[in-house]
Amino acid sequence: TEIFEFFKSQIDAMRGAARYEPLCFAFGAHAHMFGLPAYSSIVQQMIEYALSCDDIWFATMDELVRYWCEAD
Repeated sequence: TEIFEFFKSQIDAMRGAARYEPLCFAFGAHAHMFGLPAYSSIVQQMIEYALSCDDIWFATMDELVRYWCEAD
């Protein structure tokens, strides 16, 4: 689908740019769209694609704060 292809292209572009500096990709999904059953497979594809990349870190906001505080 176009939604998945857009997500994938954004992830791929950011992975390339992240070779030079750490980047954070926050994905927000509105319930009025992604809450529909028809979109659940797209969300699943997005998660599976990101998990297949060995250089992506899935982190909580708390983990991100601790990472950046310790980086200073």
